Amino acid sequence: MLRTVKTQQKTGDTAAAILLSVLLLALMTSCGGGESGSVGAGSAAPSAVLVAIEITPANPVIALGTETQLKATGIYSDSSKKDLTASVVWSSSDDRVATVHNGQARSRARGTATVGAVAGGVAGSGTLTVTDATLVAIQVTPVSAEAPLGTTRQFTATGIFSDATKQDLTQQAAWTVSDPSVASISNSAGSRGLATAAGTGMATIEASLDGVTGSTGFTVTGAVLVSIEVTPATPGLPRGTTQQFTATGIYSDHSTQDLTKQVTWTSSDSSVAAVSNAAGTNGLATALAVGQTTIGATFGAVTSAATLTVTAAMLVSIEVDPADAFIPMDTSLEFSATGLYSDGTVQDLTEQATWTSTDPFVATVSNAAGSSGLATAAGPGSTAIFATLGSVWGSTTLTVSEARLVAITVSPDRAGISGGETVRFTATGHCSDGTTLDITRSAVWKSSDNKVAK
Repeated sequence: MLRTVKTQQKTGDTAAAILLSVLLLALMTSCGGGESGSVGAGSAAPSAVLVAIEITPANPVIALGTETQLKATGIYSDSSKKDLTASVVWSSSDDRVATVHNGQARSRARGTATVGAVAGGVAGSGTLTVTDATLVAIQVTPVSAEAPLGTTRQFTATGIFSDATKQDLTQQAAWTVSDPSVASISNSAGSRGLATAAGTGMATIEASLDGVTGSTGFTVTGAVLVSIEVTPATPGLPRGTTQQFTATGIYSDHSTQDLTKQVTWTSSDSSVAAVSNAAGTNGLATALAVGQTTIGATFGAVTSAATLTVTAAMLVSIEVDPADAFIPMDTSLEFSATGLYSDGTVQDLTEQATWTSTDPFVATVSNAAGSSGLATAAGPGSTAIFATLGSVWGSTTLTVSEARLVAITVSPDRAGISGGETVRFTATGHCSDGTTLDITRSAVWKSSDNKVAK
């Protein structure tokens, strides 16, 4: 279990507060993981300044002839984060190996190059490796997908290469649909692979690159939207934090569809909380002032809402899970940060916290939107994983072994359930040194037939 350290309050000028933070981080590094604490801010509240830039994915490996999208995340002195991908100056140490433009890294020749991002005198970098592996297959997911008429479905293309590595090719592949009367699919930058249901029926979705093609089935049903479920229904949110809302469409054939990115979001009192309709943050509400507001989701003529209450509670500690984690090489693990507030409420702070690893040669941890808290093994050893928000921090320990993941078993191996019921599966990884570990949270799950079970 994580040990909680009582919040300490100290006063002083800004320089003293920053120095205290640095000294405390060094102390925490030597004291092991599984702790939570805070350091007091100075008497003034200075404007946040950019202190670091993180490039993700960290140290990517891509095949010759392919490309990958890099993200630059700015880390500020108040622990806030901002996507700086479009505003930083990108560079490559060797344009003969790879070039970078607006974060899009394109391979040119086998080798390695340092990719950098600079903004306001602050720089971040990573190593990009280009291999000579060749593309042998493309896997299109979800498999045998279906969607109600008038909705959209995002497909992804995963390339499988001759060296057994995998790479996301969604934004590089050329997408086609066998029957345009059933669905259309986008090849526009930023929305590639997004299918729009146009008419009832079945069609084949294909993704092609360098002469290699993968496909899957897509069924458009005639079901009509009858209601929308907005979750969470009645959340309480401390001021200054965020809450992700989701909108689930319920259709006349009793099927459901995630409409979070398609509905129009509204807040009845934008002075209490604002809610986003921007791509990538749809449904993300930001608590601005103490009070109550209604968060609405509208799709066509159907509307639903949830009540959001913003409180004045203060963050007192952060718990990082899982505690004392262990993973083999070449794997990743998702960490979560849970904030405990002065009014006894808890809040998921995974996306808001600033994540750090005390030894990036053992593991790196992401701060990029959508992957915050995702730690990736880099080498054998142990490192402390920290989650910080404002002056409050929490930590745990991650150990990376030299073992490699060689097999996965899923349990139960057989399960029978009635319609509408659920069953919980777990995934156990078997490593080359004979050890096992629970990889349920880090494994990628899929169903061979989403019409039977998702």
